Amino acid sequence: KYIKKLSFPLFVLGLFLFFLFFILTSALTLYERQFAHKIYPRIKVDNISFSAKTKDEVRRFFEEKNKSFAHVVFTFRHEDMLATASASEFGLGFNAALISEQAFSIGRTGNIFSDLFNKGGAWFGEINLPPSYTLDSARLEKHLSPIAKEITTAPIDAVFEMKGSRVVAFRPEVVGQAVDMTITEQAILAHVPEILSGSNMQFEIVLPITTQKPIISLEGTNTLGIKEHIGRGISH
Repeated sequence: KYIKKLSFPLFVLGLFLFFLFFILTSALTLYERQFAHKIYPRIKVDNISFSAKTKDEVRRFFEEKNKSFAHVVFTFRHEDMLATASASEFGLGFNAALISEQAFSIGRTGNIFSDLFNKGGAWFGEINLPPSYTLDSARLEKHLSPIAKEITTAPIDAVFEMKGSRVVAFRPEVVGQAVDMTITEQAILAHVPEILSGSNMQFEIVLPITTQKPIISLEGTNTLGIKEHIGRGISH
């Protein structure tokens, strides 16, 4: 009799859990279908909500914002040499493709625990992604190539040659130089927040120069010794 009394409440509990599971899985399935090709709710980029937007909509949004970069002018300077270009000429702006991909990928990494955590975090709060920016390195390098050619000098090895006790060839080393494009790009990107604030549309960047040491220096020849250095067979 005791077992019979327990069987009915257990049956009701089991039925309740079954229907709860059915409702939850059905709701989750409908939720996933609704956002199959859309960004999940409460996901933002730079405090702008893109809930229920497609990747293409996000990409087009930031591509439209990139048009404002056409009014931004950069002047690149080295001593008395100048080069001027608008930001759009070397592709400075929002990385629209990357931003749209990052926003859409939240909750879709393939890791069930990570995805559930991100979906839950977005649903009960919000996820705000920082924007990413880009520029076209090849276009920037091409635009700066005239001034870069004037700046660039190749390193020249030192020459110290003796015959008998007489010096027959002598030339000190010359350190080469070139525009440091990596630091130049970093300097450009550092101005993006100011550009977006609209407080300034004209910028000047002093081109950073990197030095290139020659393979052979006078110090190196002294270290090696005259005979050993001549034995390398250097001719000029």
